[in-house]
Amino acid sequence: MNLMKIKRFFEKHENCILAGGLLLMLSIVTAIRFDYYFALNDDVFIKDIISGLYTGTPESRNNQMLYPLSLFFSLLYKVFPTVPWYGGFLWLCHYGCLFLILYRSLKLFENKKIKRFIYLPIALVLCGMFLEHLVLMQYTVTSGLLAATALFLLVTQQDREHLWKRSIPYIGLACLALLLRSEMLLLMLPFLCVAGLYVWSCEKQIFEIAHFKKYFGIIACLLGVVAGMLIIDGLAYRGEEWKEFRRFFDARTTLYDYTGVPLFEMNETFYETNNIGEIQYKLLDNYNYGLDAGIDAAMMENVAEYAEGIQAGFFERLKMGLVRYRYRITNMDGAPYCLWAIVGYVLLALAIHKGNKWRIIFTGGMLLVVRSVVWVYILMTNRIPDRITHPLYFAECLLLVAVFITELHAGQDKRVRVQVGLGLTVLLLMGLFGLGNGIKTTEEQIVQIEEHNVGNAALMEYSAQHPDDFFFMDVYSSIYFTEKVFTRQYPGENRELLGGWICNSPLYDKKLQAYGMASAEEGFARYDNVFLVQSEESTTDWLVAYYESKGCRIKITEEKKLDGGLVIYSLKIN
Repeated sequence: MNLMKIKRFFEKHENCILAGGLLLMLSIVTAIRFDYYFALNDDVFIKDIISGLYTGTPESRNNQMLYPLSLFFSLLYKVFPTVPWYGGFLWLCHYGCLFLILYRSLKLFENKKIKRFIYLPIALVLCGMFLEHLVLMQYTVTSGLLAATALFLLVTQQDREHLWKRSIPYIGLACLALLLRSEMLLLMLPFLCVAGLYVWSCEKQIFEIAHFKKYFGIIACLLGVVAGMLIIDGLAYRGEEWKEFRRFFDARTTLYDYTGVPLFEMNETFYETNNIGEIQYKLLDNYNYGLDAGIDAAMMENVAEYAEGIQAGFFERLKMGLVRYRYRITNMDGAPYCLWAIVGYVLLALAIHKGNKWRIIFTGGMLLVVRSVVWVYILMTNRIPDRITHPLYFAECLLLVAVFITELHAGQDKRVRVQVGLGLTVLLLMGLFGLGNGIKTTEEQIVQIEEHNVGNAALMEYSAQHPDDFFFMDVYSSIYFTEKVFTRQYPGENRELLGGWICNSPLYDKKLQAYGMASAEEGFARYDNVFLVQSEESTTDWLVAYYESKGCRIKITEEKKLDGGLVIYSLKIN
């Protein structure tokens, strides 16, 4: 009797058990084999700010995610400060998205033979494609995965008669992606539009007024929620200090993420005209601009505007983007993710049969146009880190697989069995290849992270043992540091970078003021317990030159060498 009950329970919840069981096993194996890491120190800073490790109090503003989500996290940390809410949230988003994708894929098929036939290929594809980012978490990638999952669920939704009600969770996923990383969702919107057009094209009477109302209503709802979140975020940062910092932040982003700092030797006239000396240029160049309070929003904007102005014109950059795009395609740049995209288009071709030919051709053509426009845009702006390009591949591949599965479900008869068999065979082979490649890539990155983190761990331990001291760190000596997601946390109130994206913010000022400093320059000049931390391979000549430009003589003494190649220096100014 009990066996019968178990059997009925399994049959009733088979899709959930198969999807959940696989991902539970994957999460456990991944934790044992690799553990979980923040991919970049950006996420570490976000976590420190909202958890209270940065200033001593959980902060509701961090300028990276939108205010409503940041506020939510800060409240959680205030109530339960020891729980790793931010890392747990990223973990839950990753595995939750994969669960939804696998569960929906299985749910489409009532035939158990077909369901079990597609289970292994799709599971291997998901594990292979996402393994690296399951282990190395990054909020931009998470945002992209949320948006791509919303796209997948929209395309594979079968109840189109009640699509308006059914699409509310997908809008929720897209809005969560917006709250986490607004720029990533904006890049994803064209792919979401293609997904919506495909679903619309599946209607029997495409041009009925009811369909116009339904689909434009969904679009209006999404855009309305997006606008509402952006308005709330703008209101939260309406204070003068935050407005000034956002000006500074936007100019900094332009300068360091897109244009680069113009060389002093080749642009002396500009720097002299704007009263920017060679010493300030060096601080901009080595990212330690936080040392000089004179490098404010106005100066950063001037340099950023000039840097943009000396860039190639729009059409020249467009031509460059097109050339780079052609190079990526012809040279398989971006492998193995570009291979996943090719497999997706192969599946799309295999999904063609007499009844859906024009729908598939239309969808494939629209997707090629959209992906080309988006890729040329990011290539011409020279902004192509993996955390941006990989989510674009996710969106493209998941859309193609979603169309393939949807068409497979709609044509479960003899006329598509050959295409189905070929498609699933391709998925199986790519899944095996992707899993092997994902394991290798992840292992290599973990080795690099552990090597870089030796110094970071030593500094955290040392600073925690000296809570009355304050440590300013050279930015480029710390750029590769990160942390494990679920690990012991050291208070970070007495450590700070001399630059970076949070520098000169109200939070940065609050942190320094708690130690009686108005700026890093004042801290070095007035206090004996303020130290510089820098890689032993780097010179301190830039710091000596800065104080000499202020008419001060400075003596720099090595206090302690830490593991990982970091050195702590004390400064004495005469």
